[in-house]
Amino acid sequence: MTAPAPTTFAAVLRAELTRRCARNSSYSLRAFARALDVDHATLSQILRGKRALTRDTILELGRRLGLEGSRLEAFARDAEAVRDGPPAYSPSLDAAAIVGDP
Repeated sequence: MTAPAPTTFAAVLRAELTRRCARNSSYSLRAFARALDVDHATLSQILRGKRALTRDTILELGRRLGLEGSRLEAFARDAEAVRDGPPAYSPSLDAAAIVGDP
């Protein structure tokens, strides 16, 4: 049985780190950070959700992991949508607020 594919880029990073640690018990976050050519503290913050991923970071780290471009573009679009949030004004959001207000 295979695990479902990760739905966020941070989840992809966590899954890859877990996979590498399972293959080599002495593999560490610092070793993973060296392999990705990124600071270990930055990588730790990304994995814990304390640091947002930019489009450029997703594309660069994804290329270093050997992920396909279309998948990276999808992760980048999703990250931008989360960062940008909902529009400032939306009639549908206003209608939902009115209907939901007792």
